[in-house]
Amino acid sequence: GAPATLPLEEHIHAVTLTMGVPPPTVASLACTGTLRQAPRRQEKQVMGAAAAVAAGTGLMLLGPLSAVALGVGAAYASTREDQAGSAIRRVGKVGVKAVNCARVLDEEYRITTKAMTVGQSAIDQVMVVSARHGITERARDTGRALKALRKLDERHKVTTTLGWGISSAGSALSGLVSKATR
Repeated sequence: GAPATLPLEEHIHAVTLTMGVPPPTVASLACTGTLRQAPRRQEKQVMGAAAAVAAGTGLMLLGPLSAVALGVGAAYASTREDQAGSAIRRVGKVGVKAVNCARVLDEEYRITTKAMTVGQSAIDQVMVVSARHGITERARDTGRALKALRKLDERHKVTTTLGWGISSAGSALSGLVSKATR
């Protein structure tokens, strides 16, 4: 037959095969039910989730120091037997439930696996384009050229001399304009 007009890389694409959506598992009922674990482990998970929610909120609103302070404060508050402790434990229980639901959804729909496949496919395509157009080598060459220019500048003070020259020219031009407008 006739020779190929498109490169081989454009004919090959990543493919993910599936056999349909699996039926809901017994584990998926954990998303709708209550927490059913050993009390001590549940307390730790609730404390951790409350701290994570508070820390995430602090990070988004006020920055990293607030994230630490709010996370530690929430962890401590979850151990108290008063209204504040009860409120933060409710937040923690919702957080644990959300994590469990996310895990179940990931198991059922293989979201993590699919995301990794898409990511790897994107990386493969970038590598193909880079190889075809020599992008990596050009970036290295550009880096070498910049390094050589920096050395030249350090050795001969090019930017300092240019700055002085531009400043002098500006002063001279300003003086000429000043004389011409008198």
